[in-house]
Amino acid sequence: MQNNQDQEICFLPGWMFDAGYYGFASKVRLWQTPLNKIQPVSAKTLIGFSLGSNLALKWFLEGKSETLILINPVIKPRSLADLVLCHLRYLFADSVKGKVDWSGTISFKYLPRAAYSGVKIFNLNFWQTIEKCPREKVSLVFGEEDNFFASKEAKEILKTKGFKVTEVPQSGHHWTENLSREINKQLNYD
Repeated sequence: MQNNQDQEICFLPGWMFDAGYYGFASKVRLWQTPLNKIQPVSAKTLIGFSLGSNLALKWFLEGKSETLILINPVIKPRSLADLVLCHLRYLFADSVKGKVDWSGTISFKYLPRAAYSGVKIFNLNFWQTIEKCPREKVSLVFGEEDNFFASKEAKEILKTKGFKVTEVPQSGHHWTENLSREINKQLNYD
């Protein structure tokens, strides 16, 4: 089991990526370690990207972090089949355009474990879980062009429920310099 206690920031990466790809130290080897062997972290700020956001949301409710930043959380799909279709649309739309850098992916030998963990994390009910969060401690950041996993309607619902929602221009679901700048701004690193 990994010891992830008392960190300033813990970053949970998107599916099949390592945290180092996003410029964060690899505190949790999310997709390489069996999900049941990873202990929730105690970090001042918990940040999740894409599917990692959904797990960050669950861990935040366990009360070990002061603030939560969710970047492009997976909230649009209604079923596992929808998730797969959204992911395929994302892969073909953005990968073909050269927007996705695959250099940060973990070894494909972890694919079965990562697929199993991804399904378990996806099965967390985003809407029921986020309703329990204190609005003032949660920030949601979306790529303005992310039409794959978060609909415009979902973003508007989050705003009407009192959550801070930031849409980053010239960004989709993939990681961009613009997203990085926004996160640094929210962490007061700019």
